[in-house]
Amino acid sequence: MTMLNKSDDYIQNRLIWKARKYSLPLEYSFFYSDLSSEIKEYLSVHINTESAGIPVLFFTRPNKEWSLLCTQELIGFNNYDFYSLPLKEISHITCNIKEQVEVSEDSQKVKQLVKAEWYKLAVKNKNEQVFSFYTYKGPDLFALWNILLMAVRLYP
Repeated sequence: MTMLNKSDDYIQNRLIWKARKYSLPLEYSFFYSDLSSEIKEYLSVHINTESAGIPVLFFTRPNKEWSLLCTQELIGFNNYDFYSLPLKEISHITCNIKEQVEVSEDSQKVKQLVKAEWYKLAVKNKNEQVFSFYTYKGPDLFALWNILLMAVRLYP
């Protein structure tokens, strides 16, 4: 099956299948279809359905940073800016270990987080621009990472 034949419905089914392999949804990860109408309305302002495709998975953190995986784009919010990245433009996915830190309330101490506490993916596009996408710590992050690895392979 070539990419031309892979519809948004096909990609959506693959994303859901892979998410279930990682026992999603969890406490801070959701199938878009299960979100409340209020959250869907909030997110709809940031989704261009022509370029994003079908929204499938929503990952959030207690501080309101979030990532939304759609069939054609990954959309993120870092508490300041909204941004999106077409899945076909993704060239590299990693965790920047140096950014996986916790800063004390007085901003005097920085503690390196253990792998189970990581919450931010660094996703690079084909132009070498890096975008940060957020999840809740640990299993949510690794689920999104692996789901993205699969999703990127769906695009030539």
